[in-house]
Amino acid sequence: MLDLVAVGFHPLTGFDDGNRARNTLALVRAMSNPLVDIVTHPGNTEDFPVDVAAVVATAVERGVALELNNHSFEPTSSRSASSYGERRVAIAALDAGALISIGSDAHFHDQVGSFEYALAVVEEIGFPAARIVNRDAASVIEFLRDRRARPRLEPVSETGR
Repeated sequence: MLDLVAVGFHPLTGFDDGNRARNTLALVRAMSNPLVDIVTHPGNTEDFPVDVAAVVATAVERGVALELNNHSFEPTSSRSASSYGERRVAIAALDAGALISIGSDAHFHDQVGSFEYALAVVEEIGFPAARIVNRDAASVIEFLRDRRARPRLEPVSETGR
């Protein structure tokens, strides 16, 4: 019954050993589940190394979006060390025809909805807006509906009912 399912590596979830092959296999398997819509911060290869080409290829094959996460590009963030990996994933996604989502990955309330660094990367590399799944509300609904039926995802009338 979930409207959107996002998966990603996080500390203390059993993947802290830095094993590239194991991490890649885990993401490929996760993306093979038809319920998975987005992979969160796949470019965090500093902490969770992956075979970027394999992850991007699977994302294209399965229609899963790869998140480009603003927090990783903020110079003062705890994830700034992964900005190189995030950029590398964005370029690989561009070249392979993958979909991306833009996320704030907010770690504090005042960062919710902050996308300026991620959008600057999108503009810099020339990523086409049509392949950004969350560029507006309509594109999110279209992406979700194209992936699978979602019983709770119904349009709301202009009166809000």
